[in-house]
Amino acid sequence: MASQRQQVVIVDDDADLAQLFTDALKSSGLQARGFNDPLAAVEYINEHKSEICIVVTDWRMPQMNGIELTRKVGHIDKEIQVMLMSAYELEQDQLKEVDKDDYLKKPVHIAQLIETIKREYFAKDCKDTCNEASQIKSQE
Repeated sequence: MASQRQQVVIVDDDADLAQLFTDALKSSGLQARGFNDPLAAVEYINEHKSEICIVVTDWRMPQMNGIELTRKVGHIDKEIQVMLMSAYELEQDQLKEVDKDDYLKKPVHIAQLIETIKREYFAKDCKDTCNEASQIKSQE
């Protein structure tokens, strides 16, 4: 039985980048929703937590940074994975604060983003849904 968690949420304060990433994920057969306001993203995540598999968020944003967003997502639902991205070098102790080993370095190439997200899907119970979505897209 496929997981109900099919959605990727993109959070980046650069609205154009959030839209670009969201459109690219949709083109690759994934369900995606983008936000350039982290507070609106948290509200959406809280309301749709059972549908979300992974959140990809920028590290530095106004109103709420990546650490705060990662913590809030963890409080909402520990099953939702969070992937960080940053144009800045992050120290290992910063990553350890949110129990992460690595992050995507900006500029992120679209193919790298899609590959990394799909790898994260395959690491969690969203793998069946992601695989089905990719197969359906390739048959179209």
